[in-house]
Amino acid sequence: MRKDISRFLYSTPVMGNENFMMLLSLFELVLNGVITPISDILTGGNAEGAQEVYIDTVDIVQPRTSGEYEENIRYLIRNGMVEELDKLHYENYQGVVGKLGPNQLRSLKNSLIILNSMCLRAAISGGLDTETAYTLGELYVKRIESAETLTELGKPSQLIKRDYCRRVKRLSAPKIDNLYVLKAAEYMCRSTSMRR
Repeated sequence: MRKDISRFLYSTPVMGNENFMMLLSLFELVLNGVITPISDILTGGNAEGAQEVYIDTVDIVQPRTSGEYEENIRYLIRNGMVEELDKLHYENYQGVVGKLGPNQLRSLKNSLIILNSMCLRAAISGGLDTETAYTLGELYVKRIESAETLTELGKPSQLIKRDYCRRVKRLSAPKIDNLYVLKAAEYMCRSTSMRR
């Protein structure tokens, strides 16, 4: 049951806090037979004298971008546009990557795990089977976590994006046995996308 709920939560789209809290309350009822008020979920069960804890953002001085770079990645993966994704290099990114861990290695690992999650969800939106996407995502997280140096983490960024994108592209690829017809179809697709 818990596995099914976990899988369900991973596959649900982003939702507002209020709806998410109601969903958590419903799961608490199903799993434990207990009705938990949303206020208790928000305060950790300590409604009396509970204080909300906010992260102080005063120390953040580096400006972040609008997310256009990430949106481009999601769009290209969702549409299986491998060639265009290959042209989108990190050097084109104009923003600042925040410190995501206590040291450079952990920060890069966390960044790549976030990238993996973003690409995974974009691929699912593009039609990739959910089970395949999550299995692939778990394999990439294991590879990222097993890295012991920054050099080992150098390749996964482009590899992760390209792998998900390539899998989405294969879903829409025509099933053609004749090599010449296939090459002609690929040429026509490329020339059409160049005109856009």
